[in-house]
Amino acid sequence: MGGIITGKYSDIPMLPLLISGIALILLLFYFSMRRASVRFAHASISGVTVMLLVYLSGIALFNFHDIRKQQEWYGHSLHTSSVFMVRASSTAIEKPKSFKVEAQVISAFDGRCENTVKGKTIIYLAKDSNASRIRYGDILLIKNKLKEVENPASFSGFDYRNFLANQQIYHQAYLRGNEWAPAGRKQLTALEIVVNRSLSYINHIFETHLKDGQVTALARALLTGDRTELDKDLVQAYSNAGVVHIMAISGLHLGLIYLLLLKVAEIIPLLSRSKTAKAIVILGGIWFFAIMTGGSPSVMRAAVMFSGLHLGRLINRRVPTYNFWSASAFLLLIFKPLLLWNVGFQLSYMAVLGILVVQKPVYRWLEFNNKMVDYSWQLVSVSIAAQLFTLPFCIYYFHQFPMLFLVANLVAIPLASVGLWSAVILVLSAQIPLIPQLLGRVVSRIFEWLNDFIIYIDSFTFTVWGDIYFNLWESYMMGGIVLFILVWLMRKTTAALKAALVCCILFLSAQWFSPPYVPQNESEVTGKSIETPGTPASSAEIRTSNTPLRP
Repeated sequence: MGGIITGKYSDIPMLPLLISGIALILLLFYFSMRRASVRFAHASISGVTVMLLVYLSGIALFNFHDIRKQQEWYGHSLHTSSVFMVRASSTAIEKPKSFKVEAQVISAFDGRCENTVKGKTIIYLAKDSNASRIRYGDILLIKNKLKEVENPASFSGFDYRNFLANQQIYHQAYLRGNEWAPAGRKQLTALEIVVNRSLSYINHIFETHLKDGQVTALARALLTGDRTELDKDLVQAYSNAGVVHIMAISGLHLGLIYLLLLKVAEIIPLLSRSKTAKAIVILGGIWFFAIMTGGSPSVMRAAVMFSGLHLGRLINRRVPTYNFWSASAFLLLIFKPLLLWNVGFQLSYMAVLGILVVQKPVYRWLEFNNKMVDYSWQLVSVSIAAQLFTLPFCIYYFHQFPMLFLVANLVAIPLASVGLWSAVILVLSAQIPLIPQLLGRVVSRIFEWLNDFIIYIDSFTFTVWGDIYFNLWESYMMGGIVLFILVWLMRKTTAALKAALVCCILFLSAQWFSPPYVPQNESEVTGKSIETPGTPASSAEIRTSNTPLRP
């Protein structure tokens, strides 16, 4: 993380990094050739050398993945090219005045020749019949009307430009019907074809057996990650209640799928007898679900962690969960260093860290003999642990705090879990007579209850505490207050309490000297979003947004 952050905010060339890395490797080799007594005496030098290598690797990884530092980036030919060829990396999403398509730029035409380029962009196409039919993999020719992403005045409370930059998207364009044309379709890989057909099959099953539109949209969001049909007011209600994580495919959903796969594997005789076959089916199911649902950071984190845990079971070896937590982050950052600034990545890892550190101590606060009450308290302790560690992030990014998150999660998580399992069984048994009709009614009723409950929670005037604006320094201080108070409660150390009081004083001082935040547009005064081309509709949409990696 330190190396990646250094790479983002500095401009260190690759040659000095390479020379420094080689020198450190030679130093390690030199120590490895010395006597055991010398290696023991200078063990700290070897440790520091290894950490420096990891740090330099982080800088090099960021430089390697930063599209702007690559010669093939289309931005270098932006002023010389008249036409670009792009490949749609998402299906066209309908907006009030246009269709939004995320695309990969693959070629640039300067009037004389075609040059191979790369990079991501967003294009908004004027509404017509052709734009609505664009699907993943379609090739388009577009006029060069790409402009740098700017923060619209109607969305000044959120740095949308930086939000897209962390996804390596720096330009967008609005095109009319005569400024673009279809140019064929990319040949899909075998995996893409399987995923595409699976998604189409699941959507067909839901549309056939789930009659209500919002129920179908919620089931699709829970199982496939497709949130395009969800009502924005309903998404905002889930966000206000503190359960928007149910709508976005996350580690919770993958954990439920993992438990379901474990139960199914135990029932099937051929799988229950062979640990290897059982592991192949379970791990294959986990990763197929992760890819099919778009591969969001939280899902990939859960997929890596569950895979490690299950492989550990396979070889009868227990590895501390903290190791899986950190190893999964390490692996994901190797492949995508910019995930470090992804809001979903930060929230997912902090929530899991909170559960690992705080959940058990919180659970031990109270004891209940009744199993149902004890299970409810267990859910509450999980919600408290996750909320404590994500609190500074939620306030910094979304400027609100859900006051009824405990009550909402206590009901919503069991309902969503049963609904998700029922939806999976509905898909698997869709070809068996009578069962799909019965399960369709069950799934519909569960999701209706879930939506009605969330809308009821959102109806209270005190559901959400909004308009909370902290800068980055104040968010750090709030995190320090939460962390040191937890250490004081768990370890009973006076030093931790003193540190919490210092953070509290610094936080209050920052609040005192900071100028008051003044709303700059109607959307911040009324709380209603004003959607413009190029911006999400609400903070809830940002929180659940995910760049799709699948058709």
